[in-house]
Amino acid sequence: MNNKLPPKARERFERFDSHLPSLDDPTLVVLKGHLLAEEILENLIKSKCQLPEVLDDIEIGFFLKIKIARALIGDSHPNGLILPDRIWGMLEALNSLRNELAHALEPKKLEAKIQRFISSVPSTNRTNKLKQEPNKAIYAAIVGSLSYFACFETIVLTGEIPTRLTESLGED
Repeated sequence: MNNKLPPKARERFERFDSHLPSLDDPTLVVLKGHLLAEEILENLIKSKCQLPEVLDDIEIGFFLKIKIARALIGDSHPNGLILPDRIWGMLEALNSLRNELAHALEPKKLEAKIQRFISSVPSTNRTNKLKQEPNKAIYAAIVGSLSYFACFETIVLTGEIPTRLTESLGED
């Protein structure tokens, strides 16, 4: 783990490492990735609340959490490195993919939703890997989206832009 990341960001990445399964089961990767993204959404929402504990016993769906977080944080961030409007679209695509997998035994729109999610994730290496190695493409998209979202979380909560971020994200 890179020591250039703030402690909270390091904890977040260690959590990803401990909970994301191998790339052999793309359905489980998507489901776990969705849960990890939801943790970040909840953290962002609570960070903007004066009484965050009021939300502890309330069940709020993922889609609504995206909308609440977006309403609280907005669509622009002064650093220009992480683009919030990209975050919201990426999370909506992840949610749509997760719902397709979780609510249909034989999902009919799965390929389209996988493509939509993968194309929403920032990547400098976005070739059409899905047809060649679909499990790797899904895994890479989950890891990429979680990393991008975790960096966004760090910037929103601390105002810090980790050095590693400026080295690795850059342009997509």
